[in-house]
Amino acid sequence: MLHLFNKSNISTKLNAFLVLPIITLLFFFGIAIFDKYENLEKTQNSLQFSQVVQHLSVLVYNLQKERGLSAGALSANNDSYQFQLARQRKVTMNAYSRIHHVFAAPPQYLSKKTILNFKQIELKFKQLKLIRINIDNFIDNQYFDFYSLLIFELLQEVNVLHAMATNQETNYIISSLIYALGFEEYAAIERGLLHGALNIQRNSNEQTANHIVLGVSNHIARQQAELRRYYNVASPKHFSLMLDAMNDKRTQAFHQYRESTVNVIEQRNIFNSIISVFGFGGLIHDYKNYIIRGDEIYVTRMKADFSFLRSQIEHFKKQYPLSFEGQGYLLDLLNVIHQYESNVDIITQLKQQNVPVKIIDEQVKVDDAPALKAIEKLKRTSDLMEPQLWWQLATQRLNLLHTVSSTIIKDIIGLERAANKQLKTPLVLYTLFILAVLVIAGFLSRLLKGRLVEQITHIAYFMKKSRISNQSNQLLDISGHDEIAVMANEFNQLMIERSASEEQLKLASQVFVEAHDGIFITETDGTIIDVNPAFCKITGYERKEVLGKNTNILNSQKQSKEFYADMWDCLIAHGYWKGEVWNRKKSGEFYAELLTISSLKDNNGKTLHYMGLFTDITQIKNQHRTLEQMAHYDALTLLPNRTLFIDRFSQAIARTDRMRNSLAICFIDLDNFKPINDNYGHNVGDKILVEVAERIKSKLRNGDTVSRQGGDEFALLLSDVGTFADCEDILKRIHHSLAQPFLLDGACHTITASTGVTLYPHDHGGLDILIRHADQAMYQVKLSGGDGYRLFNIEKDQQIIKHQHKLNKIINAISNDEFTLYYQPKVNMKTGEVYGVEALIRWLSPEDGIIAPMDFLPILDGTNVEMQLGQWVINSAVKQLAQWQQKGLMIEVSINICSHHLQSANFINDLKDILSKYKDLDTHYIQLEILESSVLGDLNAISNTLNICRDVFGLQVALDDFGTGYSSLTHIKSLPANVIKIDQSFVIDMLNDATNYSIISGVLGLANSFSRDVIAEGVESTAHGLMLLMMGCDKAQGYGIARPMPANDFDNWLALYQPNKDWLAWANESHHQKENELKVFDIALQHEFTALSKRISSPSIKEEKKINPHHNTVCIGWLKRKKNSALFCKTWLAELENAYQLMYQSADAIYQHPLNSEIDNAVLNLEKIKNSFDDVNTVMFRVP
Repeated sequence: MLHLFNKSNISTKLNAFLVLPIITLLFFFGIAIFDKYENLEKTQNSLQFSQVVQHLSVLVYNLQKERGLSAGALSANNDSYQFQLARQRKVTMNAYSRIHHVFAAPPQYLSKKTILNFKQIELKFKQLKLIRINIDNFIDNQYFDFYSLLIFELLQEVNVLHAMATNQETNYIISSLIYALGFEEYAAIERGLLHGALNIQRNSNEQTANHIVLGVSNHIARQQAELRRYYNVASPKHFSLMLDAMNDKRTQAFHQYRESTVNVIEQRNIFNSIISVFGFGGLIHDYKNYIIRGDEIYVTRMKADFSFLRSQIEHFKKQYPLSFEGQGYLLDLLNVIHQYESNVDIITQLKQQNVPVKIIDEQVKVDDAPALKAIEKLKRTSDLMEPQLWWQLATQRLNLLHTVSSTIIKDIIGLERAANKQLKTPLVLYTLFILAVLVIAGFLSRLLKGRLVEQITHIAYFMKKSRISNQSNQLLDISGHDEIAVMANEFNQLMIERSASEEQLKLASQVFVEAHDGIFITETDGTIIDVNPAFCKITGYERKEVLGKNTNILNSQKQSKEFYADMWDCLIAHGYWKGEVWNRKKSGEFYAELLTISSLKDNNGKTLHYMGLFTDITQIKNQHRTLEQMAHYDALTLLPNRTLFIDRFSQAIARTDRMRNSLAICFIDLDNFKPINDNYGHNVGDKILVEVAERIKSKLRNGDTVSRQGGDEFALLLSDVGTFADCEDILKRIHHSLAQPFLLDGACHTITASTGVTLYPHDHGGLDILIRHADQAMYQVKLSGGDGYRLFNIEKDQQIIKHQHKLNKIINAISNDEFTLYYQPKVNMKTGEVYGVEALIRWLSPEDGIIAPMDFLPILDGTNVEMQLGQWVINSAVKQLAQWQQKGLMIEVSINICSHHLQSANFINDLKDILSKYKDLDTHYIQLEILESSVLGDLNAISNTLNICRDVFGLQVALDDFGTGYSSLTHIKSLPANVIKIDQSFVIDMLNDATNYSIISGVLGLANSFSRDVIAEGVESTAHGLMLLMMGCDKAQGYGIARPMPANDFDNWLALYQPNKDWLAWANESHHQKENELKVFDIALQHEFTALSKRISSPSIKEEKKINPHHNTVCIGWLKRKKNSALFCKTWLAELENAYQLMYQSADAIYQHPLNSEIDNAVLNLEKIKNSFDDVNTVMFRVP
């Protein structure tokens, strides 16, 4: 055929070629029409099958409901579900009858596999009758899988719609339908399984019920997966439809009940795991084995068991709130675990002493019955919901989901109907259009035949002539401007280029054929005129893409302009250049090459071309760079790592010592970085760290270094700085830059930085020391709230070290149990009753003996150790109170609490745990003492905590050292204190200073106004007590009553205690106001006389050169007050004041004798001052 065609002349061929396009057009247009007809038929089939899917959806919905009711019937094991189940079976069969014809005679447009599947489904529906009979007789345990498999096969056929869909939009809607039906099926499985499980639970088969419920979690997860897939493909309308169903109050109610069920199961599983670890074969088994065998492996296993049990109990406490009774059960469980844990060390010691196993077993035997009882009680604190309620809620939710899938199916049917309508009309129009195009094409083809045959015959003749003569320099002479003329011109151009290229081909064949390195040849201006295959392989460019282009298309911009200028200078001067160059491939990838460029010159030495020969050395360079990067740079930020930082530090130190200037080491730690890492993930955190590195680098000078030390920590090396002020300019820029928001993935993140700085050589040491000092300065910035910088203080560092040494010593003392409590009695002076004690801590140091609180408590101020020690004090004091109450001693115990401890988050829970240990304890005898001077924190928070202590736990609250704080009136008004304690500094000096007397009087008046009880500290004498009684204060404590003592000594002291007779006498007598006031003056006068006598008796102790009555003595203050009242006669008051002044004048006259070396005479003159004192008494008792 081809042979005959080739023999034909051009006219015959042209006729053939004119007919061929027409035939081709007819062929392809026919295919197009057939394709459109086929699409129309597909649309009709798709519409029909969409209606089948609509019936399938209804059938599946009813099968799901029948499956769930069957689960309830079998698990309940009675006839309670028979009526509902029978009715549902009828509904299911009605739905099946509407689609049975499809299963019996599937449409022929379906695939063989689909038709076979439909036949298999029809067989399963026949088997369904037998399954139902077995369910009615309660003998089928595989029914649920049968229903699920049948539903699965029905839903699988919905996928056939994908193959029939005619457009992408319909495909997406079909995908959303499939995911909606899948979501609906998994929800239905969950409904059925839990319905059966809840019925089983009611029949007390807890293990089986729990097993089924836990299996439901897989179906819950699958629901979420299907829902996510649905949301990914759903149209806005269907997305909103599903969202409304999910936000419906019936769905929300369903989720609440489901969560409640899951919580109950999780609680039971926690206690099942506790029983598994705690019971025999677990902790108890290992405990017994360790007693018998002594193998350390059992200790390791028991430690793991203890850790697991505590973590499970702690998880339970955090997740599930308990009643007070439940907390008691948890406490019982923890106590038994603690007994086991405490006994492990005892067993080890007894084993080391070779004590017989039987004796060890008797000594460390633990009664675990309370723990087992507690676990059982706690397991019974919750139960699963009623099955019928679950069925109702789950069915309401499924109805909503079924509404969504039904709506989607209706929308698919609507789209298919619209598509069917749209395809019919265009099919007819397209057929008519194709016929018209074919007629026009045939007519135009005929017109062209005349022109083409004549011209082509002429060109063919000329080409034949050129071939025979082998002359390529003869050109074709053709007139005209059509395509024939263009072809002739192109032929002429081909002849010209052929002649010129013959020489070029010879040159290329010699250079390029076997070269493995890249070769390129350029004009003198760098224009590429040829390249070899190796060039194309290395650079990725096709030959035609680079010919005529300048070599700078490969420029990577990694070399400077100066580099290329030097290269061209070398080429021009020497005709040769060799070196390494980084260039860019077509793909944009950089590559390294070892390049040699040579000049190609003519006989006269003129450069005609340049030839480049290069080898790809990228892999070698990358390996070298990778090794260097790994050794010296951080993988994430590409900043210098610690190794490179040390190297640069060594160089900077040498330069600094040589130049005699300074360098700075800065340590930067990011503030608020951890929450970003926790909330947004490490990927976002890593991006922020990279951005932080770039921002810091941009603010540094040339010669400075920033290094990532790990995590969110960076170190700076600032060279050639004079003072700290030079560093501040750089640090301000860095901190300002880091404070700007970080915009990542559409989210805005804000961080700040804390920076510590130290200057070398002022701070002399190696890099580790300087980094540590900068880190310490940074930590001080953190303590001040962060977002700043601070210079390391060497002197303060020494103080911190000393303070830390003392703090560590206290921590060790706590660990070594070196602290104890002393108890100072509190008495009612009016009745003589010892009604309470104050617990006071003492440090029994092996080296320094008994250490008073003021020598170590200030060191703990604001630390966690302060709270730890405070917790120990509360625990010890409450324990002692419980012991006293067991002996029948009902006294109040005051416990000092610092405000820092009181404001801690765990204070209430810790206090609750301590009190729960002593079930018979009367907590009204516990009093918390809060220092007024320390209540400087959140007053509302402190007040709330104290209210809980008082109202929930029944504790008393005392405001200690009242009057020493900054706002006593605010404290007495805001804090729920029952008692006010007058500070001992006022009480001790109340007989000497009228101001202290007035303060005490004011405190008593204030307390009376606010209905607060009062106790005075620092009562050191009978006079102090009498004065307080006369002022209206009945309760006291102090050395005048008893010093603080250990608990055992207190019992002995209490047995021998005798009330102060003077206090009882005064309290039990009636006194009128004048008599009471005179007694105040008398006590003060007695005290001043005693003080004067001591000073005169010890003249060698010179406190002052002259004795005068101080303007603020209690007596002077008393006289001033009484002059302003009408209680006493003014004349008598003047006489009393005169006698009082004469007493001091007499004392001063006697006091002056030692100045004249007459000490003995001064001592003998004590009688004179005694006479003056008697004179004052005489006047006082002549009161009218």
